[in-house]
Amino acid sequence: MAADGPIRTCIGCRARRSQPDLVRFHLDEHARLRVGRTGPGRGAWLCGDQTARCLASALRANAFARAFGREPDRASLPSHGVDWPSIERQLVAPS
Repeated sequence: MAADGPIRTCIGCRARRSQPDLVRFHLDEHARLRVGRTGPGRGAWLCGDQTARCLASALRANAFARAFGREPDRASLPSHGVDWPSIERQLVAPS
């Protein structure tokens, strides 16, 4: 069965999935964590259907710092308040 688009690895559970099944995070110019498929630079991916569980695993494993090669701004980490409605909108209509 052919994959639907490029294959990426979730930084939380390490599952390999097609891009439409994942949520992409990136760092802005101030090292703040952002959600978006078209943001600049490296991306870190989490499973879209179990984002909260994979997010918790990624935070425990310090996976965002490894994925980006630098530490994200702690105040922007999802455990301190992620914009979940924005993530859910992205899952419904990925850009």
